[in-house]
Amino acid sequence: MNLDYTKKQNNGEEYLEVTGAKAPATFVIVPGKAGRLSVKSIAPHAFEGRTDIREIVLPDSVTKMGSFAFYRCGGLRKITLTDTCTDYGDGAIRGCSELTDIEVFCGTPDFTIIRSMLRDSDAQLTFLIHLTLPDNDAGGDAPRGARGDADVNICNDACLAFPSFTDVATENTYARQIQFDISGSGYGYREVVGSKEINWREYDRLFGRAAIDSVETAALVALSRLMYPYMLENPARTKYESYLKDPDNSPRILSWLVGAEGAVSSVGAVGNVGAMDDEMRISRIKFIGEHELINANAFPDAIKLASEAGKTEIAALLMEYSKRGEGSFDEFVL
Repeated sequence: MNLDYTKKQNNGEEYLEVTGAKAPATFVIVPGKAGRLSVKSIAPHAFEGRTDIREIVLPDSVTKMGSFAFYRCGGLRKITLTDTCTDYGDGAIRGCSELTDIEVFCGTPDFTIIRSMLRDSDAQLTFLIHLTLPDNDAGGDAPRGARGDADVNICNDACLAFPSFTDVATENTYARQIQFDISGSGYGYREVVGSKEINWREYDRLFGRAAIDSVETAALVALSRLMYPYMLENPARTKYESYLKDPDNSPRILSWLVGAEGAVSSVGAVGNVGAMDDEMRISRIKFIGEHELINANAFPDAIKLASEAGKTEIAALLMEYSKRGEGSFDEFVL
């Protein structure tokens, strides 16, 4: 990867700042060092307007992301970084219309970068958070004695989906006021993340709001929590599982997982929520199939959609799981 750098100095220490990358660049990996100097920051506007970049990986040496560093990177889908990047410039990921997935490695109880990125975007974002923290550093609402509590699920990773929202300002000329109208559950979900803690319990309490947004949004939230159940209490687990298995929700959820966004099935038009490649689709379908989290009435339509789209591996997988439940759907030929 041919990156451009400029040499900087702070308190007598020299370091490098990334100022851009030579095109074309699809997968950008920023090294921790270039030569003898550490790479510590991404310059403001460094990658602005680049539509060729799909994924960016930042090392733990990077502590600063400059303003508008990735502004309007229209093809950017994923960023991987660490919690050491606490100096976040305004607009760094703004206008990244395809960005849906952010992976963060956390070695300290500091969620500043997650909070900053959420405040910079009103779009749907999913964070896969790798935690290497003592349980009592997990967040302010961590149940006492969680490690030995059978009602709490502890694992090393957490996945939190944050729905989108809109914030529209309108002028009330009569009252001489600016009124803000916020719609969508995403604003409330973002409020559970503080710089030093995440309120996991409050995140799970908000599920009813996600369900109002759309079935697909609620399914994304539920699957993210169930597949990575860090600090997930059993009442919340039951709520998520019941939603996925509901006969009114299952057909739409499975059609969404198949990848039929925009297609019109027996459950109506399928929404486009949470961009997924086929690997992620298969992973989620396997999870709900192995844990029997989908109602049997969802399989016929989903198998048909997968077959018509040429997704033979997904169609075969769905047929396998359908035969474990009520009935079989051998009439769909792959």
